[in-house]
Amino acid sequence: ARGKRLLGSAPEAVRIAGSKRATCDLLARCGVRAVETRAAGTALPPSSSGWVVKPDEGAGAEKTRVFEDAQALAAWLARGDGANLVVQPFLTGEAASMSVLFRDGQAFVLSCNRQDVAHEGGAFRYRGFDVGAREDMRAPFEEIAGKVAQALPGLFGYGGIDLMMTVEGPVVLEINPRLTTSYAGLAAALEQNVAGLVLDLAAGRGIPALRPKRSVRVGVEG
Repeated sequence: ARGKRLLGSAPEAVRIAGSKRATCDLLARCGVRAVETRAAGTALPPSSSGWVVKPDEGAGAEKTRVFEDAQALAAWLARGDGANLVVQPFLTGEAASMSVLFRDGQAFVLSCNRQDVAHEGGAFRYRGFDVGAREDMRAPFEEIAGKVAQALPGLFGYGGIDLMMTVEGPVVLEINPRLTTSYAGLAAALEQNVAGLVLDLAAGRGIPALRPKRSVRVGVEG
């Protein structure tokens, strides 16, 4: 409104990425393997290992529950407010993420990370990241990031993509069009000023091919 440039994603891209269901629906239509996501209270997505209930709009593992039994899930939903909740199949594997720069339908992967997420007592507990610990997955991660950028060309600047590493390959869980926890360790891992790279994006300058020089642990307490 004041004629200033926003160094962030376009509102429409944020609206879609801010909804787990809208994100996964769009990615599935664009040929990206994403977790099936349905509104709570509708038919459950197929699963042989249980289901995850979480806010459609949310961050981290807050208000996220795991159910092995469909009847227990239905009873839990009946006791509370199912508004703004989604249900996904529980995926077995290792949690991962990537830190990415976006511009005009392009993606520049900065690091491939391992997430430290505990599954305890029917809930998840987010304990942090190992930035750069999954560089062995760079090739498939870069392919996914490129497809995400094309599906949401309004993404701009720094963002994160959360995935689950399953036996069939990586599955996208969500897109975060904002700073993520791994940003705290990214400069040390890359030996680069990441905020400076965002300014380079805005100026139209090229982004060099970057890889972490080391893995950096970012812990989350509480």
